Amino acid sequence: MESFEIDEDSTAPPAWYVHQKMDIARKKLEAYNPAYLTAMELKIGHANKPFFAALTKVAMGDQQHTVRGKHGEVCPGVQAQVECLIDMATDLDILGRAWVGWMSWV
Repeated sequence: MESFEIDEDSTAPPAWYVHQKMDIARKKLEAYNPAYLTAMELKIGHANKPFFAALTKVAMGDQQHTVRGKHGEVCPGVQAQVECLIDMATDLDILGRAWVGWMSWV
């Protein structure tokens, strides 16, 4: 068995990060609701921040007013998953909280 040395000066992401990103990519292919995936990614980096609960609530939407809120954790199909993505992309509450440096018009 080969042994590998840890390069402390490496800029490669840690193994746990790669594993989490691969897990999220797999769930996208399995028709998971994009709102749930966004909430998962928020939890990875911001779970202990005071704004975490509010951001998660915005990302999830609500059952009465948003398409993504009407679907469960897994969308019934690709069409529903696309509708959830469009719902998130056009939600004024999400767009109003976007980072000002994002430059979406580029």
